[in-house]
Amino acid sequence: MAAKTYKQWVDYHYAQLKKDKKYKFAGDAALKTLAGDMAQKSFDAQQSGSAPLTPTTPSPLPTVLGTRVGPSGVVPTAAAPSGDTYNQQMEDRIRALGITGYTNSSAPVVPDMVQLLASFDKPQLVQLQKLLSGMGYRVNEVGALKNVLQENFAELFPSKSYDELYSKLKAREITGPEGDKDRRTPAAALIAELDESFKDYLDITPDNKTAKEYANRIRALEKARGGDISALERKDVLLEFVQNKAKDMFKQSVASGDSRLLEQGALGQTFRQIRGTYDKYGIPVSDKELSKLAMNGVRSNQALQNVLGKIQLQAEAAFPALKEYLKQGLTTRDALATHIGMYSQVYGIPESQIKVADMYDAFAGDKLLSPSEWKRALYSKPEFKNTETYQNQLMSDARALQRNFIG
Repeated sequence: MAAKTYKQWVDYHYAQLKKDKKYKFAGDAALKTLAGDMAQKSFDAQQSGSAPLTPTTPSPLPTVLGTRVGPSGVVPTAAAPSGDTYNQQMEDRIRALGITGYTNSSAPVVPDMVQLLASFDKPQLVQLQKLLSGMGYRVNEVGALKNVLQENFAELFPSKSYDELYSKLKAREITGPEGDKDRRTPAAALIAELDESFKDYLDITPDNKTAKEYANRIRALEKARGGDISALERKDVLLEFVQNKAKDMFKQSVASGDSRLLEQGALGQTFRQIRGTYDKYGIPVSDKELSKLAMNGVRSNQALQNVLGKIQLQAEAAFPALKEYLKQGLTTRDALATHIGMYSQVYGIPESQIKVADMYDAFAGDKLLSPSEWKRALYSKPEFKNTETYQNQLMSDARALQRNFIG
């Protein structure tokens, strides 16, 4: 099969799914989402030189919690969301419509590490807990300890004995005096931070040299600034280390010409672009899922455009009250501009600080509330009594009563 661009893979899998009788009840939005998932797998396989997905290849699509479109032939319905919170309600609606992205898959367990941990006695496990706690990990329970070792260090530190594993972990420590006047972030916490990000973005754990370089870089910046740097600057440095590793891992993507991995700061920009788009459309997503999407997006601009288009499809499926607005190219936030303005006026909150989640009652049903209906809804909320508008109204009423009583 000839090499394809990411977009060509999307079109190819979409056409195959349309022909497949197992998916005859699936909606167009769900099929495009499934095609996007399969296209990413095929594109990655093509880049690595392995066999891409074909119509006869078992689909590697993630396990989705709840009803989904798939071989079972379940017909998705836009049932009213039932969760207690906005995010739960949106996730319920999206899952019911067969949109992928919410999985309950877990990291693979390396058998050798499992067997090794089973051979440790209690004192050895306690020593490992102390070591990893000092490195910034929360391992108060044995189960948490084993999870950290399996997920973060099984592949990085393959070991045949307790002493071998302990010595490899010990070499990862950065030790040194940190007096009361040292306001810098502890090195152990920074290394744990990098470990977590490498797992989220790349599914690997950084080697000792890289981990220590990151910790020393941040601590040097903090020292130069008197003990503090902004969260944004720290995040940018973190993503710089992740992006540099990605350049080594995905050299074929870099050579394809469709990648931004060589652009300084591209991973951070892509992460913020995708997160901002999710926010504008009011679709909940975890940082871990965003990490994967951002990495795919920085590796391939076609993949990025597919993700952005998928978010719009998710919104159209999840918010029937706004479907016509969204089809015209508006985001959920754009469509709710009038309602957001009213919310700001009633509650005294700047429009820039109002989230789409705050507006959910306005478009939760099949029809968007009219301005007059929305205004009544705002006045009926319990939190309205905490607003300056309500307090001013109370004072005005009290003065009127006083005047009438005196008169």
